[in-house]
Amino acid sequence: MEIFKVCIWIFLAVYLIFYIYFFVKIKNKKRFIIFNTVISVIVFAIINLTSFATGIKIPINECTVIGTLIGNVPALCLFAAIRYIFLL
Repeated sequence: MEIFKVCIWIFLAVYLIFYIYFFVKIKNKKRFIIFNTVISVIVFAIINLTSFATGIKIPINECTVIGTLIGNVPALCLFAAIRYIFLL
């Protein structure tokens, strides 16, 4: 379990570095945040609506919704990978 925590912290650090870099380079910061949030919510809905065909389902609860809003699409990828990491 300790290795999983280390991997999550490394993922979070790399994600934040890239996110801050792109946030600084973008001129319209408000539009950047809103666009990323809307895209991540749409992808979250598409993943759950097509779960019957793909077999990938991310449960809808407080943690996944807040994680999706804050972490955007990389958080969705992590939520989808958690199922295969722990073989649930």
